Amino acid sequence: MRKFLVAGLLPLLMVACATPRAPLPVPESLLQEDPFDARYKIHCDSVSGKTVCVMTGNALRPFSPRYPLLTLGVVSEVDKQGAPRYFLRTVFVNEGQWLNISGGGSLHVTLDGVPIELSGDGSRGSRYVGQDKKLYEVALFAVPAEVIRNISTAKAVIVSVHGDFLIEKSFGNVNTLYFRQFVQHYIDKTPTADK
Repeated sequence: MRKFLVAGLLPLLMVACATPRAPLPVPESLLQEDPFDARYKIHCDSVSGKTVCVMTGNALRPFSPRYPLLTLGVVSEVDKQGAPRYFLRTVFVNEGQWLNISGGGSLHVTLDGVPIELSGDGSRGSRYVGQDKKLYEVALFAVPAEVIRNISTAKAVIVSVHGDFLIEKSFGNVNTLYFRQFVQHYIDKTPTADK
């Protein structure tokens, strides 16, 4: 009998594991990245011996129509040994349709006509549902500091994110300024982790 139960439950467990995780309620911090209340900010926090600084609110053009929205931010992470790691952070917001940012090379950044493909895990574990059927997806892409520096000095930056469809947005002057400020304060002057 026990073998029968295990044999009967195994297919159900396999289906449950293969099914994407159900979306979570949207965190308050993501709500602040909406374009009508998009406030560029950098927040640093020291957790478990790491200093993590996150740029948020860097919404890309065009802003009309309002959705789908795409932001591109930066995350720096410094551990006790002072070894920094950097990530580009995309936030996608839409009404009624998921992008489902795929794993692998789903972020393309074109700098002055030169394309760069970046890989990450996609948004599978970071999908959220807000009010009025608003959907939020967050994805991180590990990058060397030099890529962030190149973004901050490029004259033309185009950002494309691939999933169930393609979304493409571009930098304005203020987006470039935000990246320059991040490089100046959080890469060139790397914050140190608590000892």
